Amino acid sequence: MIDWQCWMAENLNIGVMTDSTNDMTDNGIIEKYCIDNSYYKCWDYGGLYQWDEMMQYQITPGIQGICPPGWHIPTDEEWCVLEQYVDETVNCDTTGFRGTDGGGKLKEAGTDHWAPPNTGATDAFGFAALPGGYRNFADSTVHLFQTDAYFFTSNDYGLLNVPYRQFNYYSSKIYRNFAGKINGFSVRCIKY
Repeated sequence: MIDWQCWMAENLNIGVMTDSTNDMTDNGIIEKYCIDNSYYKCWDYGGLYQWDEMMQYQITPGIQGICPPGWHIPTDEEWCVLEQYVDETVNCDTTGFRGTDGGGKLKEAGTDHWAPPNTGATDAFGFAALPGGYRNFADSTVHLFQTDAYFFTSNDYGLLNVPYRQFNYYSSKIYRNFAGKINGFSVRCIKY
């Protein structure tokens, strides 16, 4: 528990691995990308999912999506509640790197999974954010593995882009911006 929220303490790893050169489809099978197309890397870092797959081809914010029963895909607002609890200086209305040290408090400490220096990482709340990077739609490969963690929200602010959160190895802040749904990001679920 972080304040009154109950977050998963690891990146979601559910579904059948598909090659990173394939786009995910609405075929009734949960599909995931694994770093370097290695099933074993999903064990540590979790899967990477396109937004539509994560949401199970629905657009309702806070929907269960690919999360287990009793859990759901966090909204932009739920992410902000988390950010402000761990770092009171976060302004939810801004984009870019926000606050002072919330990212460090939520990143796994050390350099077992993160590239050095893993600035400010203390994992003070047991969130243990891991740097699975992201699957880039343009070249179908995983970028920024071990340096960045990317998480979609369940909010849909347009046909192509949705808000996300990013943690980085050289910053103790959390980054908020908008990204294309066809990229592949990690997933954290939150309990209802």
